[in-house]
Amino acid sequence: MGGSAALCGDVRREPARAGTGAARVGRMSDVAAVARVVGRGRRFARFAAVVAVLLAGGNLIAWGNRWYISTWHAGTAYGYDILDAAHSALVTGLVCLVVAAVAAVVGWRLRVVRAD
Repeated sequence: MGGSAALCGDVRREPARAGTGAARVGRMSDVAAVARVVGRGRRFARFAAVVAVLLAGGNLIAWGNRWYISTWHAGTAYGYDILDAAHSALVTGLVCLVVAAVAAVVGWRLRVVRAD
């Protein structure tokens, strides 16, 4: 049974309702189908945020290393090339941090699905 079966009203056993202790058997509600899709979106957002943070960390470490090496060769063509590479790594790292923040916010917004 794929995701499309859930969206087409697949017959499932729903959990007991609060206070009644009884479970109800019937068609899967639209809320349950939406919850499944939202859960996948939240997992993807979390994965994207973790990957972006790891990439940002690597780029920021590369920036620090390249900047430090460029100070050894200050005033030379090689020093300017390394400094240019350092700035590229810094910008890439900061962009990855922004992507991680956006993915974290999206994942946070998808955390709650309420059934009325």
